[in-house]
This record gives sequence, structure tokens and C-alpha cells, in this order.
Amino acid sequence: MKIILLRNTKYNFESVWEAGDNYPDELIPVSEPMEVEFKMLPDLDVLNLQIEEIDNQIQKERANSQVRLNNLNQKKQELLSIGSDS
Repeated sequence: MKIILLRNTKYNFESVWEAGDNYPDELIPVSEPMEVEFKMLPDLDVLNLQIEEIDNQIQKERANSQVRLNNLNQKKQELLSIGSDS
């Protein structure tokens, strides 16, 4: 596979793309294309990494849900305290 380093002229960052003829207008080449050969990870390792990432997403969602629940409970308690002051 041939890859090339391209610079985004709009946001000023560089990224690696597969070498070809068609790039978005804001990308310009900053290197010559070069041939690379990737050593692939075993399928089981990739599967375990995917599972780990899903576990991380689940933990983040649980934390976000808990924050939302806490905020709702706090608003409810504030409203209840206003009602009991009357």
C-alpha cells in the first residue's frame, strides 16, 4: 500500500492518506508517496481491543447518566423545598 502525508490548509494539520489522485481541495501533499507494509495484529487481539473500547463507552454512558440523574434529583429537591416554604 502506498501512503502520503497531506496538510490540511484550512485547519493546519497533517494526516496520512492512502496515495491516490483525488484528495479534498484543502489537502496538499507534503511528502512523496511511499510503500508501506503493515503487520496486522491477530484477529483475537483486535476483537479484545474492540470489546475493551465498548466497555469504556459503557462506563462513560453510565457516568453521564448518573450525572443527569443527580441533576434531576437536585432540581426536584429544590422545587420541593420551594413548595414547602409556602
